[in-house]
Amino acid sequence: MSNPLSVPTLEKGELSASSTQSHEPSSGEDYDIEKGSSIHDKVASTAPGVGFAESAGPVTTFDESAHDRRLRREKTLERTYSVDGRRPPLKVPVAARLTGDFRTLSIQLSTGGLADDKDKKKSQKQALKAISELDWHSLSIDEVLTRLNASSSSGLDSDQVKRRLARFGPNKMSKPPSPWARKLASYVFGGFGTLLLAAAVLTMIAWKPLGNPNPQPSVLALAVVLFVVNAISATFNAWQDWSTSRVMASISGMLPSDVTVIRDGERISVPAADLVQGDLVALSLGQKMAADMRIVKLDGELKFDRSVLTGESDAISGSIDKTDENYLETKNVVMAGTSCVGGGGLAVVTSTGDATVFGRLAKMSSAPKKGMTTLQKEIFFFVIAISSTAATLCIICVIIWAAYLRPKHPDFMSVSQLIVNIVSIAVAFIPEGLPIAVTLSLTIIANKMRQSKVLCKSLSTCETLGSISVLCADKTGTLTKNNMVAVSVAVHGFESNPADATKHIIMETPIGSALKQVQFVGAVCNGATFDGAT
Repeated sequence: MSNPLSVPTLEKGELSASSTQSHEPSSGEDYDIEKGSSIHDKVASTAPGVGFAESAGPVTTFDESAHDRRLRREKTLERTYSVDGRRPPLKVPVAARLTGDFRTLSIQLSTGGLADDKDKKKSQKQALKAISELDWHSLSIDEVLTRLNASSSSGLDSDQVKRRLARFGPNKMSKPPSPWARKLASYVFGGFGTLLLAAAVLTMIAWKPLGNPNPQPSVLALAVVLFVVNAISATFNAWQDWSTSRVMASISGMLPSDVTVIRDGERISVPAADLVQGDLVALSLGQKMAADMRIVKLDGELKFDRSVLTGESDAISGSIDKTDENYLETKNVVMAGTSCVGGGGLAVVTSTGDATVFGRLAKMSSAPKKGMTTLQKEIFFFVIAISSTAATLCIICVIIWAAYLRPKHPDFMSVSQLIVNIVSIAVAFIPEGLPIAVTLSLTIIANKMRQSKVLCKSLSTCETLGSISVLCADKTGTLTKNNMVAVSVAVHGFESNPADATKHIIMETPIGSALKQVQFVGAVCNGATFDGAT
């Protein structure tokens, strides 16, 4: 039976007329990449790789998912409040989630977990399965070049590049789907929008035809005002969503625009989007990687920075040979989004676009999160309570009108007047300015944080940050500055910086016991070294 995840091996030389169907590769079998399956498909391992569903031997593990499920059964939280201490996880910006997703996948690859864990997300399991089947790091350089039908000296020729570019597409990450119809409906009907629209439509009906033969202009004015209020609220909802959706652009900005490659034996600069699998890329100091590549030649001590993926600021030395069974940890593979910080060399492209590790992480991180934030939950419950109260009171008014006023006093209130009255009651209950007030408040908070050099990529970040009591951060500044330096510390309202610490040591000024404990911990748990030259 054929394996849908397998990819036939490359055949060196001219294109063959062999079948393009995926099949289980046998030992030593070759294939042509231009007639094989797409590079964006999952690549099957043709050599012993990293297993993820099987264990090499009996291993005793702690099932964290089962432990978490027991805790949830023992203590069920029906609702959380922004002022409460029991809160859902922070809604982290997309770009900042790359590091966490990378580390999670790397650990799972090493330990062999996640594949059969029903509690994990489908996208995460798919990414792990695809990465676990990559074996580029396990193959020799000759095997890699043979599979990719490439040359270590002249690279690809122009015809090969054109064929592969036409078949596989440009080296770009695909944008996540954007259901505009659903989004537009959420803008218009979200929150109190449904009640406002229903009230506006009923008011229009009360104006005409129920208001004939003498329609009242005031009724028409009320309907127009309701439509305008709903339009303003929908506009603010759309603006808030737009400010949140710009994160994918920041991720795409982490990749370079041009790359130096060797094609037809000549070294040329091409747009990063034109890279194809099998391209021979020249690595140099300061260069950002536009695709996943296997190192084939070293020029000096090649070092590259993976902090954008791992969060580790230390440079990693490149290697030609495999240094780890884990594809994400081996040093003979260069990943998209990382950068060269020393030395140089040559590397052959193995994956492009969405098939790169960076592309898979970006897809995972950009996936919409299920569930609502804390503030959204509170607003939802508030909307339900207000809507239920307004609907109940309107129904009571209609019942009283139909059961008593209409039979006893037929000329007291017409149907048109009844509709206007119940709409007025409903509108009186609805805080129409609540969505606008919430959005403006979060925007003001984001601007104040920006003045303090804190960039909020999503307004929901301000919302969640305002509801926490304790914030634990690790390696602050690694993603933004790639510089792990603590500039100040605050304990119980007392702040200390290096200048204060120097003054305390020289002048022996007293400090609080809390800061003393922090200094003690910082001195003991410290990996810093003294360099007399600097």
